[in-house]
Order: sequence, then C-alpha cells, then structure tokens
Amino acid sequence: MTITAELEAVAAALTNNADELTRLDSITGDGDLGTTAGKVAIAIREALESGENDTQALLILCGKRIAGTAASSCGTLIATAFLSAAKAVGDTEGRSQLAAALQAAVAGIQKRGKAGPGDRTMIDALAPAAEAAAAGISSGTQDDYLQRISDAARQGMLATQSMTPKIGRARSQPERALGNPDAGAVLVSIALTAAFQAASGVLEA
Repeated sequence: MTITAELEAVAAALTNNADELTRLDSITGDGDLGTTAGKVAIAIREALESGENDTQALLILCGKRIAGTAASSCGTLIATAFLSAAKAVGDTEGRSQLAAALQAAVAGIQKRGKAGPGDRTMIDALAPAAEAAAAGISSGTQDDYLQRISDAARQGMLATQSMTPKIGRARSQPERALGNPDAGAVLVSIALTAAFQAASGVLEA
C-alpha cells in the first residue's frame, strides 16, 4: 500500500483551511499557523513530486522537506511527527502500520514539544486518534476503522475548547482560549480526516 493519495489529500486540506487556521491561531497565538500549514502543504507536494512510493521513504522525505520549508515551532513538530512515524512503520502493513505511525508521531511530538494530553495542543487530537487506531486493529470494517480514528481526533480537538492552555503564548491569556478549539488540534483533525477520506476502503486488517 502506498500513501500518495492520502498525502495529496492532506496537502489540499491544509491549503484550503489555511485562513481558518490563521483565525484560530490569532486568538491566542501569533497567527502564523495558516502560513505554516501552507508551507507544509508545499513541502508534502514537493515530496510527492519525487515519485517515491515506499511509505517509509516517503514519510522521511516529507519530514525533511517540512523541516526545511516550515521552520516554525509548529512546523518543526509536524516534521518530527512525520520522521517519527517513518521510523515506526518498518515492515508492518495496513492497520498495524497506521497504528504504529500514529503512536510514534505522538511520542515524537511529546518528546520534542514537552506537551502532554490536556495541555491544549495538537496532542489532544493526535493522541486519541492513535489510541483508536491501536484499539481497532482487529475489529470492524475498513471504513468503520478509519471513521473511528477520525472521530477520535475530532472529539479530542473539540475537547480543547474547555481546556486551559499550559503551553506556549496561550498561557498568558487563557480567558481568550476558552470556548475556542486549539488551532494545532484543529490542524491535526483536518489532516487526518482528509487522509482517511482518501484512504477509505484501502486499509486492510
């Protein structure tokens, strides 16, 4: 299985939602997440233009290009997620490969960014997605499996609306954060939803 279509979908979704990500990031941050998302999309497309089809190699290429193109704090974490996922996929396939990739991405971001669940960051969407991916490896249809992961990411993202920020600039103005979802968590939810819509019916148990 290759992930070309999924990455193309992620790049398109990040581009299409850049303005909304900027708006959300401007509430408590510096408002550059939309710009970062656009740069990540460009980096992903450049990686895809290489013609590489091997999943592990393509994830590495995406991570390296994102690191060089989107040199912001969030861009660095996204690059880390790709590179960490690449190390984890190894010889696994299908659902096991996806679960391993998401779990490694969470661990990589936590190690690099020093954030954990409940801190109101992208981890709050990514960690539930990883947990759902691991829990559903041997149950349900392919489409149901992907939907559960996507739903877990979205629910985690929505939960950030009531979380007090503990990381980054948002810590200084928690009253503005409450009631709005974390922009990084929204980015994760958007990206995973786009990827899984493209992958629907592809992953095997």
